Amino acid sequence: MINVPHYQAECGMDLPVTPDNIHTHIYFPPYFATHFPLIHYPIASAVNTVINDIAPVYVEHCKTAYVSAGWDYGKDISTTCGGKPSLKAHQPLIPAPTANGTAKYQFWGYKNGSFPPPNKGNASPLVSSEDLLAKDNRIDELENELALANDSIQKSERVT
Repeated sequence: MINVPHYQAECGMDLPVTPDNIHTHIYFPPYFATHFPLIHYPIASAVNTVINDIAPVYVEHCKTAYVSAGWDYGKDISTTCGGKPSLKAHQPLIPAPTANGTAKYQFWGYKNGSFPPPNKGNASPLVSSEDLLAKDNRIDELENELALANDSIQKSERVT
């Protein structure tokens, strides 16, 4: 079971509030990631959705409230966010636990539109890799058929 009892999203005051500048802590048993690799994509996708759709509103609210109260809200990015976000560009779908053997994982958001799509290596257990490959092959076939049909239409228009 995935347990998400604590939600935290932060970024430094000097950074724009965008998903790639936000991280969140998620808790689930480490054996999930080790023994069930097909859950990596669904978990990462769900976390990315939260970071994209909810976290920016939360972070903006906190920044405004903290500044209004006169508090320092994360001016030192190295301590607030665990490092410069741009260094997180090539993150795995499921990061390593924050400490060996713990159930705490720190996920960074992706720039809008850069979250990797499901593929043969990271498919959901609800969709087999073979199904994805078959669908990809069918899409390729349909794109080829469409190109041929368009060529045929253009040739017939030239004749008339």
